[in-house]
Parts: sequence; structure tokens; C-alpha cells
Amino acid sequence: MFKNITSAVFVTTLATLPVSAQAQDVPPEVVISYADLNLESKAGEEILERRIRKAVEKVCGGPALKINLSFARPIRECVKQVSLDAAKAKNAAVASYNAERLAIRDRKIRLAAR
Repeated sequence: MFKNITSAVFVTTLATLPVSAQAQDVPPEVVISYADLNLESKAGEEILERRIRKAVEKVCGGPALKINLSFARPIRECVKQVSLDAAKAKNAAVASYNAERLAIRDRKIRLAAR
């Protein structure tokens, strides 16, 4: 009987532990640095584009699937929205790259799902 009471107390204790941040639906965030890139060159822009594509997939949980499955819809919507945000941030980074020299540590694009 003592063993059953101990097991019940243990299970109750586990059930009342705080839930981690991931389980609370905190959207993932990815920071893309372009400090090592020359955005005045085509090659630098292409590398940044690749980094952005990978970051969008990481934030949204996968690539935008072209098949029409119900489980893929949220991923497609996320990819669409985060890609729009990333394009704006990339265009701003490229446009301001030569005009204002940011400190290397500030040359970042931050992407997050909504």
C-alpha cells in the first residue's frame, strides 16, 4: 500500500511541474547574421537568400509543401508570411548596407513565426 501512495504522490508531483516554454507554443525565432557577407555583391546576396530559406523552414517547421494536405496548410501559411517578412528585412539590409555602416554585431535579420 505504501508503494501505491508513493507512486500516486510522484504522479501528482509530475502533473504539477511547470510546463516548458516550448510546450507553451512560443514561436521559434531564428537570427540570420550577414556580418560576414558583402551585400554589394551578387554572391553575398545569394548566400543571404540561402540562409533566409533555411531559416524560414526552421521557423515554420518545414518547407512549404506543394501538395494540398490539411496538415501542410499551416506550414504553407507560415512560410508565406515569414518569407514576406524576410524579403522586407533583406531588402532593407541590402539598401542600407552601403549607406550606413552598421556595427558587425548589428548585421542580423530576426525571423519568427506569428
